[in-house]
Amino acid sequence: MDRVLAFTAQHPGLFLTTGTDWFILNWHVMKAFEQEALAVIGVGREHYSARTIVENLVHDSVIREVASDYKIGNHHAPDLARAFVVLHPEHLDFFEYRRENTQAFKDAIAEMQAFPFLY
Repeated sequence: MDRVLAFTAQHPGLFLTTGTDWFILNWHVMKAFEQEALAVIGVGREHYSARTIVENLVHDSVIREVASDYKIGNHHAPDLARAFVVLHPEHLDFFEYRRENTQAFKDAIAEMQAFPFLY
């Protein structure tokens, strides 16, 4: 979590709405997203939709639980994808980024890899 919080705090303009507070309160959502993304990567997919992962998580939580603790919507998908890449920079191109700051995000990930002690 610390790496994502540090990156988010250092580059708040690269995230849409989530911010550090949301990640702190909903880290279980990030871990579930990470697990699903790694499973999709594990079966050989080179690209996938963050929104599909979010929709599957919400669907699964509704089926399993009466009172779900998922505080997530599709508007969180881009931020979850970016946080996933902070944790797994080797999968930088797994998700497609559709914002004007895509290159700034990729540059920040490259900087993070060059200077990991900052994160």
